[in-house]
Amino acid sequence: MQENIAFAITCYLIVCLIIPLGSAWWHSRGGLDESAWIYSFFPLPLILLMTCLGYFGSTEWLNIPLNQEDFLKTETINLWWMANGIIYCFLGIMGLCSKIRVVRFWGTIF
Repeated sequence: MQENIAFAITCYLIVCLIIPLGSAWWHSRGGLDESAWIYSFFPLPLILLMTCLGYFGSTEWLNIPLNQEDFLKTETINLWWMANGIIYCFLGIMGLCSKIRVVRFWGTIF
């Protein structure tokens, strides 16, 4: 049962990434306040899912044993954390350049 956690997280991540696209679509249709509310539910689940994917993805897809003594200090899990950092930095920069106030707020959080 625990061998498909990373796949499930990836599926949830796809759903989580659809939310800002829906927010942008709603904003383009003239719903300024509603698009901000839709967007505000996007960043925290994304951060949580990306962090969990870094942990479970490295154990399932890269076959790092959990019982290894310094599991959180291995090179591969550090690469996952760095990839997450690059994505967070990109989203933060994109958020800070936005004209929508709520998006700029989440840009600072990223």
